Formats: sequence, structure tokens, C-alpha cells
Amino acid sequence: MTAEFKILNIGLERLWVQGPNGEEQVIFDPTLSLRGIDFKLREGTNDNFAVAKRQLNWPYRVVNGVTNDAYANAGWVTLSGKVVQNLDDGRYLVRDLQDKLVMLKNVPLELADDAPLTPVRCKDVGLETYTSVSNAKATRRVYDFSEPCSPPKAVIDSLKLQKEFLLQQYSLANEQRFRIEMEEAEKGLASAQYMLGRRYLYGDGIAKDEEQARRWLEKAAAQGDLDAQATLLVLGFQK
Repeated sequence: MTAEFKILNIGLERLWVQGPNGEEQVIFDPTLSLRGIDFKLREGTNDNFAVAKRQLNWPYRVVNGVTNDAYANAGWVTLSGKVVQNLDDGRYLVRDLQDKLVMLKNVPLELADDAPLTPVRCKDVGLETYTSVSNAKATRRVYDFSEPCSPPKAVIDSLKLQKEFLLQQYSLANEQRFRIEMEEAEKGLASAQYMLGRRYLYGDGIAKDEEQARRWLEKAAAQGDLDAQATLLVLGFQK
């Protein structure tokens, strides 16, 4: 895997790499972790997806024991409109944007009569009979939001590969950025000295080293770098 590193401006780089789909571009901000923000890519991709599954646009749903992709498989449509009647068992009678009465079921929302329905992705599962407000029986087309589930194994494996690939590129970018910062710091650039001091302070891409952190922060502070001066003051490094 080859990679080309290009500096576009201070604090933001892009990597052009030859990936599985040809040339790909990876944006890298070397200050992210220095601000205490961790990359989302470092989170595991094989967790239970508990938070994501609560979102209305989560694509993976179980229908009749089979995992569906609500945005790729046949039979799925986006519905919105107005709630006409809140039926039992989590079902809603809805007047859609085409002025048709349809039934929605298993939608993870609590909606009252006359409430607007936010767009949701549901699957056409046929017809169902219900009891109207007048106690008359009626049959309507039914759309099922279905039960959210974790992605299929193939999707998780693909996410893992993507994560590993991108982390590899971030690691490469971080190493090259460190070398550039070291060169600039040794030439006396205060901003690079500050960034280098922060790297040593927090172990960002390198081993933590308080002595080196203090050394580079003090060099930057001596040149009037306000961030370095503030960091030294907070950490009690100032002599």
C-alpha cells in the first residue's frame, strides 16, 4: 500500500492512497487528539450498536427472522404524513402525503392523533384489518418499521477492514507530521515547538516524556507563544 503525504495548510493534511477502490483521499487533522478528541474510528466496530440502532434511519431491521437493509432491499419505502388514529400494539393509522390511509407498526415513536409523522423507512408487509373509531372493521396496507438489529457479519467484517485501513493511514500521517514538526521545531518555529511539547505531554503518536514536553513548551513560551505559556502555567512547569 503506497501513500503520498501532502500539506495543504497549517493543521490540516490530506493523504492520497491507493486503496481497494483505487485512489482514495483521507483527511487528517493532527490537532484532534491534542484537543482531547479521539477518532471515532478507534471505537470498536463489533459492539452491539445499541446507540445507532435507536436512530430512525438505522438501516438494519429484522423481518420474519431475516436481516434486511431498509435502504437496499426491495419493498422498503419512506413514509410521512399525519397520524389519524393511534391504534393498539404500537400501530398507527396514517394519512400519507398521497392522501392514502395506511397502517404503520413497530415505529419507535410515541405519537398522538393528529401528530405529524416524521419520515420513516418501513417495509410493505401486506394487508391488515383494524377497528376504526366508529367500531367498523377496515383493511389497510401495512408498513412495518421492524426490529432494528446489528449489521450482518459481512458488513461488520467490511467495517473492520475499512477501520484498519484508515487507521493505518492516520498512523502514517501522524508519523510524518511528527517528523515535520520536529524539523520545524528545531528550526525555531514556536508553533511547532508548542505542538511537539503537547505531543510529548500526552503521548500523542510518541511515548510520553515530561522532560521533553517541558523543554519544547518552554522554548515556544520564550518566543511568546500564548498557548505554550498557558499550558506551562496550568501544569506548573513554569520556572
